[in-house]
Amino acid sequence: MAEEGNRQDGGAVDVIPTPILALVGDAVFHLHVRSKLAAMGYRNSETLHRAACRWVGAGAQATLLRAVETTLSSSEKDIVRRGRNATSGRAPRGVPVTAYRASSGLESLLGYLHLAGREDRLRELLEALWDATRSGGGEES
Repeated sequence: MAEEGNRQDGGAVDVIPTPILALVGDAVFHLHVRSKLAAMGYRNSETLHRAACRWVGAGAQATLLRAVETTLSSSEKDIVRRGRNATSGRAPRGVPVTAYRASSGLESLLGYLHLAGREDRLRELLEALWDATRSGGGEES
């Protein structure tokens, strides 16, 4: 776990490799979606898992990123760009490379905000992403 002193220091987070930011951001997003679904009344773990998978997959995340992209600051867009570019040319089977890269960009931003201790902005962005899922903006076909 990051030392508390590093959480508030944006410079310390800036040296974390982008794939690590994406890994942390993936966990942050999974936890947020699952927490929301549990609060909505999902009581069966398998059903909750299946519902969460609709929103946390690469295709859904790419769509969600497009839904909130206009609300991002220029520095946040830079983090998303770094995350997109750091991804290899390979994507999991059945996922277009462009969607995989976009989802990695979103996850990188979420990981960065979390590790930088920017919890207010992180919550704001997670709520905007959740709102987009509720309006059907993130559901994969």
